[in-house]
Amino acid sequence: MTEKSNVGTLLKSNWLFFAGIVLFIFLLFRNTGVHPVVFADEYYYSKFSRLIPMKYSIYNDELSKLVIVGSNTYGLFQSLFYLDNPAVFFETIPPGGTYDLSKLPVGKEWILAFGDHSLPENMCYEFSKDGFTLAHATYTGTLDFSRSSWPCAISTTQGLSFAEPWGTWSSSDVVTLEFSKLLPEKPTLHLYASAFGPNVGKEFVAYVGDSAIRFTLAASPEERVLEFSNPKRSKIIKIDVPSPCSPKELGLRPDDRRLGILLRALRIEPL
Repeated sequence: MTEKSNVGTLLKSNWLFFAGIVLFIFLLFRNTGVHPVVFADEYYYSKFSRLIPMKYSIYNDELSKLVIVGSNTYGLFQSLFYLDNPAVFFETIPPGGTYDLSKLPVGKEWILAFGDHSLPENMCYEFSKDGFTLAHATYTGTLDFSRSSWPCAISTTQGLSFAEPWGTWSSSDVVTLEFSKLLPEKPTLHLYASAFGPNVGKEFVAYVGDSAIRFTLAASPEERVLEFSNPKRSKIIKIDVPSPCSPKELGLRPDDRRLGILLRALRIEPL
């Protein structure tokens, strides 16, 4: 009896100490998903850690254009932690609410909706899984080749070098752009481009399906309007480069890329 009384007295006199230990353990295992039963809400919150793989699947320059929306403020703060990019914004909306696209901050293009929320129908969806939906908000049909990716427009490319502030150079005999969706039956391509070195004034050949059009380019950027017939709805555009040549071969600079055409921008009509 005396021993039990001593234990009770010890607990009463040191309750703050023991409470501190419990709090420490709580914080230690918080968000790990280790104790979803003991800490009732921790399993729910730990789902935000699923954003970690997405952090490495999006280009850094695109991640900085992301806005996260949802009704769980605590979880949204967690998302910022997991994504680890100070440029990412978040916005709280009512449960089950639809995000108002007019509120998208200037410079932001991606929306990540966490939970049961709707996004405007005219947005371009990348994927929806694990309780969140990723969509792109500003694709207008004009491809800017100073960027490293073209969400919801081009799925794969071949024969292109890396993006630079002035555009993207070809680096092979053929440039291939495969689009995410089928191209129109009668697409008109508005190509803004220039040629490098021995390619200036020579004929490039652009293909959409079985239709081919020849065109030339100057050393300075200029627009070419190319009208194709595409009855089979091919989603691939190819450009044959006449004389790929590296700046190193010409003695200009130590750049061994086989350049030919500099793509600046491309718009396809009808969209």
